[in-house]
Order: sequence, then structure tokens, then C-alpha cells
Amino acid sequence: MNIGLRAFLVIADSLQQKDGEPPMPVTGAVLPSGNTLRVKKTYLSKTLTEEEAKMIGMSLYYSQVRKAVDNILRHLDKEVGRCMMLTNIQMLNKEPEDMITGERKPKIDLFRTCVAAIPRLLPDGMSKLELIDLLSRLSIHMDDELRHIAQNSLQGLLVDFVDWREDVLFGFTNFLLREVNDMNHTLLDTSLKLLLQLLTQWKLVIHTPGKVGEHIKSRSSEV
Repeated sequence: MNIGLRAFLVIADSLQQKDGEPPMPVTGAVLPSGNTLRVKKTYLSKTLTEEEAKMIGMSLYYSQVRKAVDNILRHLDKEVGRCMMLTNIQMLNKEPEDMITGERKPKIDLFRTCVAAIPRLLPDGMSKLELIDLLSRLSIHMDDELRHIAQNSLQGLLVDFVDWREDVLFGFTNFLLREVNDMNHTLLDTSLKLLLQLLTQWKLVIHTPGKVGEHIKSRSSEV
């Protein structure tokens, strides 16, 4: 599932950017560390619409993938989402390395991919408030990478969709009031910084429409 979703996103990106056929692999320069030097590619982050999917010939898969992402997110939220929030008492004094092992590891990997796809790909079947609540909860997840991906996706929704901005802000604020109390000062401080960041992005997008959030929304990956 992880490979399939990544492949869909990469193919859609390639078709939209008119990259043409991928080149044959070439031997890259070898660094002193022994690692191969790879070229970084910046992927599109703007939401893939149904109309755009038709234009690039992927309409047959577009709806199915969005529904699959919805099902996967809901399932993984139950399996490795809610139960692994830093506000969960059972997670106190636990190290991520000890908890993200065995069957949980591939589930977390898939969770990261699905969350990172937002807002490029919005889950079909999940309401606006449900999605905001999910990302808000994952912003305090035990897994550091998943936590940062969720924060980026929240900001991406706020920057990309004018009609989502108030909902993102109020949804995240309500989440803080409901889930994050002042007993955990570190967690509260981190969450308040994210709230301030959301407010800052909103202010910037009003003053510089069309040019905001590129450092947040751009997805760079080694290929």
C-alpha cells in the first residue's frame, strides 16, 4: 500500500510537470562516506483535483485512491494513532524506539505517507472537521517524523484553502483546549508555537497571496 500510494503521487506529479519518461539509472558520484550522490527533486504540493486528474489521464484511479486513503487513515488512527499520542498516560516515560517496533513500524511508515500526501490528495469520505481533528492529534504523536508531517499538512490546508482557514484554526485551538493541559509544559509550549505558526501563515497569505507557504508545502525527495 505504501509503495502503491507513493507511485500514484510520483506518476501524477511527473505527468503534471511534463517530465517525460524517466531516464535510465546512472551511476552517481560517490561521497567520502560511501553514499551515492543523488539529485533532489521538488514535488508539487497543490491539491490534485478531479479535473486535473482527467487532464493527465488518471481519472480512473483518482477516486479509488482518495477512498483508499480515507480507509487507511481511519484504520491506522485506531491502530497506531490515538493510542500513541503524547497525552496518553500509557505513553509516559516510553521511548519511541521501544514502541515503534514489530507490526507497528510498517503501519507508522504507511501513516507517514498518507499524512504527507495531504493536501496534495484529500481523503474521500472524511469531513473537513474530521481531517483537521486527525492532523491536530497527530501533531502530538509519539513518532517525531509523523508529528512534523502532520504539522506541515495542517499548515498546507490553511495556506491552500481559503474556506478552510477558520476551521483549521478553530479546530486546532479546540483540540488544544480539549487534549493538551498545562500539566505538560513542554507539550503545551510546542503546541502553542504551532498555533502561533498557523496564525503567522494566515497573516502572510493575506498579504502575499499565491507566494506563501512554499517552504512548508514543497515536498523534496531524493530520487
